[in-house]
Amino acid sequence: MRMKKISSIFGIAAIGVFVLSFFVFAKLTPSFDIINDVVSELGAADQPFAMAWNLVGFVGVGILLAGFGITYGLAISDRLLAVLLGLFGLAYASISFPVQLHEPEALSTRMHIAIVCLAMALWCLSLARMNAKGVFANAIARNTSVTSIVLVILSVTGLGAEILSTAHFQRLFFGGIFLWVGGVSVSNLRR
Repeated sequence: MRMKKISSIFGIAAIGVFVLSFFVFAKLTPSFDIINDVVSELGAADQPFAMAWNLVGFVGVGILLAGFGITYGLAISDRLLAVLLGLFGLAYASISFPVQLHEPEALSTRMHIAIVCLAMALWCLSLARMNAKGVFANAIARNTSVTSIVLVILSVTGLGAEILSTAHFQRLFFGGIFLWVGGVSVSNLRR
């Protein structure tokens, strides 16, 4: 039970740090459009607070997500899930290097996109593992998992069909991930 509470603290902290730092750095970056620019723009090589955003918004949040994942997996006695979710958090943290967003062929841009895809794959594998283990018996965890999966599918489909911009794809995608982390964290605190 104690491990689930620790996991919840990591999860809620990850969401809080991301949301707070996103709005603070968006406000501090005059060229950033909070609605239409991709989140990674805050950490782009030409931005004034790129290093600070990358350390707080990506590395800090990624470490908190890894802490959430590892402790959650261990709390439910599933080491594979702990590894998958821990790697998801570390993948998220590793997108922290400054990217050249206006140069899609640049190595840093390609690596950034590849690592984002790796993080998505690790998260999907984690959900599949949880489903196979019957972890979604709890109503809150089940409902937030279904909702977050729908948001992620909508975001990927919308981007692929060119209905959504990359920025709007990211908002839905991050919303799905953080909704899931929040739902699992709140669910664990209620027990």
